[in-house]
Amino acid sequence: MPDDHSTILKFGGRVEFVVRVTESLDLQQQSPQQCPSTRFGRRFGSGSFVKLTFSKEALEKLKKQPNGLLNFVQQPIIIVGRVFRAYSTRDSNVFYVWTNEVSPDTEKIRQWLWKDPFPQALSFLDFIRWHNPLEYNQHQVTCVYG
Repeated sequence: MPDDHSTILKFGGRVEFVVRVTESLDLQQQSPQQCPSTRFGRRFGSGSFVKLTFSKEALEKLKKQPNGLLNFVQQPIIIVGRVFRAYSTRDSNVFYVWTNEVSPDTEKIRQWLWKDPFPQALSFLDFIRWHNPLEYNQHQVTCVYG
């Protein structure tokens, strides 16, 4: 059985990384899965995105709290020093993109794990500008342009 690294190399931008929110609101990383090619995956690579899924119990627990679900997804996910921020939702899933933010452990991980310079991600706002330039549709919900 191939390890995760060889799966990523074999399938390029067609790998989906899923993190599941358990009943206790812990994050549990799932095995990578092959998925269809996307514009995001082709441009930034599979490792730049994480899909967050919720157990039924986790969703119920978060919905009982005032703004519980919103507050939960506004928190970044940090994986091996990479900071991911939520940018979209679909079918009870939340999609996160790797940003250029730095976690407290990023520098330690960079020195320990990678000898080459840490790959550079876009800022969250630069990603949104690339994906959906706000100045072209100032009436959309996400727009605060102007």
